Amino acid sequence: MIPRRWRSLRCVAGFVVILFVLGCMVAIANITQVVDFEGRLSAFEPFEGKEPKPALKRKGKFLEDAFVLRTEIPNVREPEKVDIEIPNVREPVKVDIENKVTNMIIPQQEKEVKIVRENLKNVTNHKLGLQRKGGKKPKAKKVVKLSYLNEDLLKDTREWHEIPPNYNLHAFYYPWYGNPDNDKLYLHWNHEYLPHWNKKMARKWPTGVHQPPDDVGSNFYPQLGCYSSSDDVIITEHMKQLRFASIGVLVLSWYPPGQADEQGKPSDKLVRKIMDIAHDHQIRVAFHSEPYDGRNEMKFSDDVRYIIDTYGNHPALYRQPTKDKRLLPLFYLYDSYLVNATHWAKIFRRGFPTSLRGTKHDGIFLGLFVENKHRSDVLRAGFDGFYTYFASSGFTHGSTWTSWKTLRQFAGQSNLLFAPSVGPGYMDTRVRPWNGINTKWRENGDYYDKSFRAALATNPSIISITSYNEWHEGTQIESAIPYSYGNYSYQDYSPNQPDYYLKLTRQLGEHFEPTR
Repeated sequence: MIPRRWRSLRCVAGFVVILFVLGCMVAIANITQVVDFEGRLSAFEPFEGKEPKPALKRKGKFLEDAFVLRTEIPNVREPEKVDIEIPNVREPVKVDIENKVTNMIIPQQEKEVKIVRENLKNVTNHKLGLQRKGGKKPKAKKVVKLSYLNEDLLKDTREWHEIPPNYNLHAFYYPWYGNPDNDKLYLHWNHEYLPHWNKKMARKWPTGVHQPPDDVGSNFYPQLGCYSSSDDVIITEHMKQLRFASIGVLVLSWYPPGQADEQGKPSDKLVRKIMDIAHDHQIRVAFHSEPYDGRNEMKFSDDVRYIIDTYGNHPALYRQPTKDKRLLPLFYLYDSYLVNATHWAKIFRRGFPTSLRGTKHDGIFLGLFVENKHRSDVLRAGFDGFYTYFASSGFTHGSTWTSWKTLRQFAGQSNLLFAPSVGPGYMDTRVRPWNGINTKWRENGDYYDKSFRAALATNPSIISITSYNEWHEGTQIESAIPYSYGNYSYQDYSPNQPDYYLKLTRQLGEHFEPTR
């Protein structure tokens, strides 16, 4: 029989054990408030309301390193305000040390905590004036830049500039956006609602124009806001994103000097600036001829002469190698079928006095392939190849993934370049509200993955991406964020981060080894 005093001690010990277990359960419950063990990364989102004041003490070193949203800052040394610039977050994080309030980030994975601690260690200890035991007073610094915190960082710590660009991976780029700060008015963000061609049907749908900055002509909202395509800072950020995605060629939507689409202004004056910044990031530029009013074979010939004479010596101009070892500028011709093939032949086939072939204005010219009958048109016109552009599989014969195998065979037999166009999805109901039938949901990246793999299966010469930033049609891979105004909420990339499709492009592009 156990002595009574030992039984008493046993009860006390048991009580201590129970308290310890309860304490562990409380600690785990607190940690799981900020760690999502399902392993999903999402955009940084704040808690509902303010975190209780004793939170930092209760959760200890973990949240001191990881930064609690809306939590009191401990051990403040002196009044100071700091901005933290974080990629994937639209605005710099405001840290008001004087009032001991901040907006910070929360890790979403348990394994991500170590990376947060490692990357932000100096920030918590020094840059923001947060003190640990034995810490020394730091020199104040007003702006702190943090590295990317995303899935790539978890498995690949290389910086964006260390990833080689793939010059056979092309992305369609649109320089037609504007805002009052840079252009005196909004351009394209205020896109009109396009009417249905049937007047009776048209009455059922909204009319007018969008009202930026909250109401924009897109089903998604850009992380950079309603930016201007003329802004050097924006262009630089775009090049960084393209470079991060390992895209080597920017295919620039282009109109001749003095011309533009109905929603924008002439943008040829931006070309040299875009090429300069692209060159700084090892990105090349090709031209995407838009179907302006009156475009025919002779006017396009003039366009080619202008582009080569004006930009031909720029180091950023993309030149496609030919089988006879020449390097020629590459041109995409949107809606090329609007001009008869026999007319195109006057500039693309040898033997005509107006032919560009064999001259200093020769190039590689890709026509848009829409219908199956365009096989003969491409050949008769003298195009060097073709692309499919549309990101909605099934919308046209050319954009249908199951058609690509036979189109690749046709291209090979005809000595043509084949550049299938892949895309992350399609949604244009904010500019064509009656066109929901052609919507292609992104399916958390699955649609893009299938599109890309369908292209890879054809072993193409080039893969073109529709698009980097065609926001009106919802084909962009540019970073987008959750955003709402009134009762309307934009689509976004949740549960993934704003740069999800840039990362996905980079990962898929690693499998692309083009043929010649």
